[in-house]
Amino acid sequence: MFTSLISLAMSAVLSINPVLAYPTPAPSPAFANKAASASESEHVQRYVVEKRVSMTLTAYSSSIDETDDTPFITAWGTRTRNGVAASNDLPFGTRTRIPGVFGEKVFAVEDRMNKRYTGRNYLDLWMPSKGEALRFGLVRNTTVEILGE
Repeated sequence: MFTSLISLAMSAVLSINPVLAYPTPAPSPAFANKAASASESEHVQRYVVEKRVSMTLTAYSSSIDETDDTPFITAWGTRTRNGVAASNDLPFGTRTRIPGVFGEKVFAVEDRMNKRYTGRNYLDLWMPSKGEALRFGLVRNTTVEILGE
């Protein structure tokens, strides 16, 4: 009797299928930069600086309190990942670089911010965790390079 109870309990436990509400976020930027640097040595994309603008940088994550009901999908329909930026003042697909903060790293505008930020020259950078976004904080009057091919 005891062994049948154990086997009944085991089969009940093994039949449970946990469902995640949201997928696991991308690795932290430090990890992603190491992976990117290996592939960058094989293929280096060169961009031309079309113009430089002064912007305020902020950071966000895919937490529900910072996004809509699809926290891992950008306004452009892509998945959030390292290198995604949000701006209401730059067109979707615009590639940017922030040399004073991130060196040669390129960010692509694929998301939008709350409409109250329209016309205020904000660039919101996606981070894998809310803690990283909070640590990044707010950086005012930063030179952002708008890139072309």
